[in-house]
Amino acid sequence: MGTGLKYISTLDDSVSETTIGRKSSSLARVKKAGFITPDSFCINSTAYFEFINQNKLQKLIDVELGRKSIEEMRWEELWDCGLRIRSQILKAAIPDQLIKEIKEKIPPDFLKSGVAIRSSSLQEDMKNASFAGLYDSYLNCNNFLSIFDAILKVWASLWSDRALLYRKEINLDSENSAMCILAQRMIQGEYSGVGFSTDPNDRTSDHLMIEIVPGLCSGLVDGSVEPINYILDRSNLEVIDSKERIEKQHSTIEINHNIVRNVGKILLELEDLFKHPVDVEWSSKKGRITLLQVRPISYRQEKDEKRSWYLTLTPNQKKLSSLADEVEKELIPKLKYEGNQLALEKLTPLSNPDLAEKITSRLHQLHYWREVYKEKFIPLAHGVREFGQYYNDNLKPQDPYEFIYLLKSCPRIAGQRFKALKECSATLVKSKGVSAYLTTWLAQSRKKLTEKNIIAIKNEPNGKSFCEQYNLLKKKYFDIAINSACWKNRDDVIITLLLNYSTAKSPLDDNLKEQQLLNQYLLTTDNASHAKALLKIGRLSWSLRDDDNLLLSKIESQLILALNQAKERLISLGRLQRSVKINEEDAHTIAQALTETSSKPIRLTSKERNHANNVTTNIKPRQIKGQPAVPGTVSGIACRISSLDDIKKFTPGSIILCRAVDPNMTHLIPLSSGIIEQRGGMLIHGVIIARELGIPCVNGVGQALDSVNNGDRLTIDGTLGIIILEKKCGDINSNNESTD
Repeated sequence: MGTGLKYISTLDDSVSETTIGRKSSSLARVKKAGFITPDSFCINSTAYFEFINQNKLQKLIDVELGRKSIEEMRWEELWDCGLRIRSQILKAAIPDQLIKEIKEKIPPDFLKSGVAIRSSSLQEDMKNASFAGLYDSYLNCNNFLSIFDAILKVWASLWSDRALLYRKEINLDSENSAMCILAQRMIQGEYSGVGFSTDPNDRTSDHLMIEIVPGLCSGLVDGSVEPINYILDRSNLEVIDSKERIEKQHSTIEINHNIVRNVGKILLELEDLFKHPVDVEWSSKKGRITLLQVRPISYRQEKDEKRSWYLTLTPNQKKLSSLADEVEKELIPKLKYEGNQLALEKLTPLSNPDLAEKITSRLHQLHYWREVYKEKFIPLAHGVREFGQYYNDNLKPQDPYEFIYLLKSCPRIAGQRFKALKECSATLVKSKGVSAYLTTWLAQSRKKLTEKNIIAIKNEPNGKSFCEQYNLLKKKYFDIAINSACWKNRDDVIITLLLNYSTAKSPLDDNLKEQQLLNQYLLTTDNASHAKALLKIGRLSWSLRDDDNLLLSKIESQLILALNQAKERLISLGRLQRSVKINEEDAHTIAQALTETSSKPIRLTSKERNHANNVTTNIKPRQIKGQPAVPGTVSGIACRISSLDDIKKFTPGSIILCRAVDPNMTHLIPLSSGIIEQRGGMLIHGVIIARELGIPCVNGVGQALDSVNNGDRLTIDGTLGIIILEKKCGDINSNNESTD
């Protein structure tokens, strides 16, 4: 290289694109053509590879990417994988030689202006797909410490969840992928913006587009500043349309128009230079246009609906704050109110047509709230992600999930339910006569307490107070549904829970640790107000990640109650067999049947869900790999949970196996010794509760869980994310029950 340096070159050096990346290579071409660019230098791919090898990070990356096929990962798992890799990279050491070269290359006046550290991957800024924003860039680094920190973050962004999402298009693999870096002197322009030599949504357009904001361009890129938009005729660069949303004096607008026409001229010249439409980031100071980045315009339309939805799960800070306000102040209160109102409605006195109308309206409500959940509640989970990454970037903790200690103090319905169960259980234990009566009643395999049972309980010492407490518990916390079954109709399951709760763990008291981490967090950050804002949204996001499901489940429960009422009426009319199970998919058929005068039997088209408890397989692996969710090691007996009957059979100390811990069954977690879930991610409900109780958890196991049977003895390691199968001890859920 012309510089004589191992890791660094300038834009004037003759260096290949594979060495410095597309962004740096394009800007070097622009500079050579005579356009103005900032003082810049490039950190090459050799520096990245030496960094990875020196810190022995290759094995860690391979382990993270090898836990599970990326195609099978859910959005939470993608983020977790990227978060763990990022955390390790940020704690690693930059090669001494690179530090030496950077200090030699950056003079003091360079630091005074500030330095921009930008990604320059080989896989971005391509003609068929620019992947703009796929990797990170950091502005205004004004000392060597912030520069080195930004370099680590840009290297880490090579393995972000977004990069993993596009891994095939960018040929991302652990051994051959590298991240180069473009370092630029900051241009503190009076105006900045982006420009497109043709309409980015229409390759045949005869106009170009420019967006401009006062000051730096970062506000426009991240969406925090509303730009002024201009559309120019390509033939004469006349402004044919403008949306000047920022109030300014007339003279300033005139200056803007001059700047815009100059940018338009440069856009057409660059298009001619590169022989394709271009997307340019620029800054202007005293009328002098400096080009910061040049990339091709990519017209390829996103066809992957799953990916498109995933990308909506990372709203910028402005949108995230607005979403948090909407969810907390409007949507959650509305959801809670509608659930409570439905619970007050009396179904028994309704005529068949009126009951049919209730079924239809409740079904519509449920579908509406599920859409709200998908479009509003799930994206709010980004608040946890945003806070977690900010926390890790600033504090670099040993445990990449340490930030959760600052989130879990926020009250949640699940925590309140746990406390209520403990209190009611304590009353039951003290009331020996009531406890003995209910134990005998459970042995009779009944499901619902009758009026006769309740009278008998009230006649026992402290029986009346227990009944009051129990009824309040059911009304407040168990008017929910699980797999098309209503909790509050299953006294046998709730009472079994109460008896088991006498041995349940109490939440760990981490108040001191939480306060220490909070103080450390606020002292470490450079922007305390921003740090507090992220924490506030993170806590809201954390609590609602659980609460929204429970509130939504109450709507579902009211639909199921209406369907059960209809089922009884149709049974009495001889149109339905009692053995037939109905669920949500049958709602329209059931509602229609209630309005008919026909006596013909009803044919239901929905298929009953398969909730097989015991899975048999000829393949019995010794070890299963999953995602590390909650640290710790524990051994125990496997117990599959997928229905209310499974919950009743569950014995304290077992290891729960399930597709995912439903928010409606999180109160089982304190009774377990460990959790294994097919679904993965740190933001799913089972992990939230298990983390608070210190119960080891492995998730993201996928179909490998099918090789584990009820009664198998397991050891799970929540730190490494592995499950060790030992030997079968008998099916713990093999006893038969009458279905009264």
